[in-house]
Amino acid sequence: MRRNHFIITGTSRGIGEQLAKMLLEQNHMVHGISRGDSSLTEYQNYTHIHYDLSDTSGIATLMDSVFNQIDLHHADMICLVNNAAMAEPLKPIEQCT
Repeated sequence: MRRNHFIITGTSRGIGEQLAKMLLEQNHMVHGISRGDSSLTEYQNYTHIHYDLSDTSGIATLMDSVFNQIDLHHADMICLVNNAAMAEPLKPIEQCT
């Protein structure tokens, strides 16, 4: 069976978590990467990797690990959604410069 694979950063909460959930409910394969735990591990087509993307020295190894989980001969599409971000300090939008 051919499948779509989505590699999504920041899946422990917020937009990344909701996007992953939407794709999982459409039966896509999701490979989530985040510093925190994920509530999405109940989905059979979800794999979670704990990783702090501010550590850029290990990103090549991280991506090798993700691609080793994908059967490239049966993947229709592999998509990266680089969603992880830190917004600090948090404040109302009208106070942002």
